[in-house]
Amino acid sequence: MTSTKKPRESILEDGVFWVEDPVIGKRVDEIAKKGFPFKTEEGLDFCKLNTLDDKRIRNVLESFFEWSCLGFYKAFGRDPSRTFSFLNRTKTEAQVLVVQLWSSGSRMVFYNGSHLQSLDAGPAANGLLEIPDSHLKRAGITHTEVEMKGGGLAILDGRLGFKIVQGFAITFGFAAEEELKEWAKMKLPKAQILMKKVAEMESTTIGTNFEFVD
Repeated sequence: MTSTKKPRESILEDGVFWVEDPVIGKRVDEIAKKGFPFKTEEGLDFCKLNTLDDKRIRNVLESFFEWSCLGFYKAFGRDPSRTFSFLNRTKTEAQVLVVQLWSSGSRMVFYNGSHLQSLDAGPAANGLLEIPDSHLKRAGITHTEVEMKGGGLAILDGRLGFKIVQGFAITFGFAAEEELKEWAKMKLPKAQILMKKVAEMESTTIGTNFEFVD
């Protein structure tokens, strides 16, 4: 099961591209069992393998941005009563693309077209923005419920409304240079092996927003 349009077209028009992928689902399940060790060698390897080394994701990022930066890496669990987004609409074009790697047994709702409207989302306790339900009933917004029994991948315009009904998503945010100025650094332990891993993740088209601390 996958989006019916090509990735860039789907993100521009609907706000999201998604595809079921049991290989990703299995990897997500496995790292979850280990407690999401994101700030370790294993965590950085997981990020590189499943985002930067995935041509599906890299091609989309490079088609939207001359240069973008990984500035967000976190897991979010089910919360079927609330709808979230990563940022409010500020410009016509996308400033952030969000990569969600879904666990097996996941179900989510994407609010197609919501990335093209100002929805006045407000701060939520989980660090995201919460969209009032009434604002999702406006003309031009439709919802699509997606089930990924084996897990999978979604790439969202950061302004899109979404809801996690079941399962969880390991989530990465890639921001354009101007938007990145508003983001805090992601902190990592100051270890040579981690610094080496991060250097290997970066390229001329995609950077990272890590800061090494003692």
